[in-house]
Amino acid sequence: MLKEFIKGEEGVALQTVLILVMAAVVAVVLFLGFKNAGKSIGGSVSNSADKAGSSLENAVSQ
Repeated sequence: MLKEFIKGEEGVALQTVLILVMAAVVAVVLFLGFKNAGKSIGGSVSNSADKAGSSLENAVSQ
């Protein structure tokens, strides 16, 4: 029944909404995962990113 509904024009909109919802869920899960991973590592990722950014700024300013 659902497959027949999805084949219709309303189904296209429904599929789009479902895809957007899934994408949002995936994005939130990834964001939270990275946030927690960064905390457990002890912020070493953000520290190295900061160092890379500052060295890049130094290279640009010279």
